[in-house]
Amino acid sequence: MQPSGQINLPGGIVDSIQHLYGGDFVPWAGGVLVTDGELILGAAGASGAHTVEDEEAVQTAVRRWQENVPLDSQK
Repeated sequence: MQPSGQINLPGGIVDSIQHLYGGDFVPWAGGVLVTDGELILGAAGASGAHTVEDEEAVQTAVRRWQENVPLDSQK
């Protein structure tokens, strides 16, 4: 499990996905898994800034959420 910015996608795959969705979908940095230990609860993402800034903002938000929500692994 890793943030989207750390996934090394081949250019052809990215180009194909963007073409398939008319350019409305960009599989790149900005997405972070929301987890409770090894359990994946969902994902969160952001876009609009530079990719590194998007991902850092989401990682901060997820970390703060995890610190304030009583997850099973924190009991």
